[in-house]
Amino acid sequence: MKVILFQDIVKIGTAGEVKEVANGFARNYLLPRQIAHLATPANLKRWESEKKNRKIELEQSLEKAKSLASEIQNITLDLYANAGREEHLFGSITAQGIAEALLEKGFSVDKKNIILDAPIKMLGEYQVTLKLHSQVTPSLKVKVLPKSS
Repeated sequence: MKVILFQDIVKIGTAGEVKEVANGFARNYLLPRQIAHLATPANLKRWESEKKNRKIELEQSLEKAKSLASEIQNITLDLYANAGREEHLFGSITAQGIAEALLEKGFSVDKKNIILDAPIKMLGEYQVTLKLHSQVTPSLKVKVLPKSS
């Protein structure tokens, strides 16, 4: 039975491929779980149009991510935190704090897209990587400064 795969399936194929699979496998596993649909002419036509639309959306999101990356790379983010004598912070700067500071500057970046090896616990300058798109990962300069009392 020919089916159009909607998800990657190990040893069968990747999403978007038309594959010949056993009838029982298609009826009992793929079709009930909405992992694949029958490869009828109507479904093939619909899948092709959806694939074109997805490609256009991906190109638009890539362009948007590139423009955002070029803007973000040109800024330095100053974060103020309470610190002790040896420049250790009371608490830490996390991805959430960086995301909030970026939002104040007018950039909407999800905290899940901010890559920190560990929370920042000392004063100083840091390079933080952002994952805006699978192909776009700009660096952001973050300065952690002492909060004046």
